[in-house]
Amino acid sequence: MNPALLMDGLSWDTGWPACGNIRGMLSPEDETRAITEVIHRLTASHPDLAPDFVQHTVRTSHERFDGSPIRDFVPMLVERMAKTSIAQSPMF
Repeated sequence: MNPALLMDGLSWDTGWPACGNIRGMLSPEDETRAITEVIHRLTASHPDLAPDFVQHTVRTSHERFDGSPIRDFVPMLVERMAKTSIAQSPMF
């Protein structure tokens, strides 16, 4: 039993659900799903832009985090970076 976990399966130090072998670690599948959701949200919020452009912007932002060992906040950071890139784009 991991002493850092509470009886209800929550991490003692964060209160977030304990996932996998490492508390709170975002799985690669969850990260992929989250990035896909970012693409859908940004495409919906920018209907005037080509969906391929939005997808490329999100994927390019995501690539900047390749090799980062802590992945939990990557989708949120990617969304912020992509929003900034879109706002600064001449297409916007």
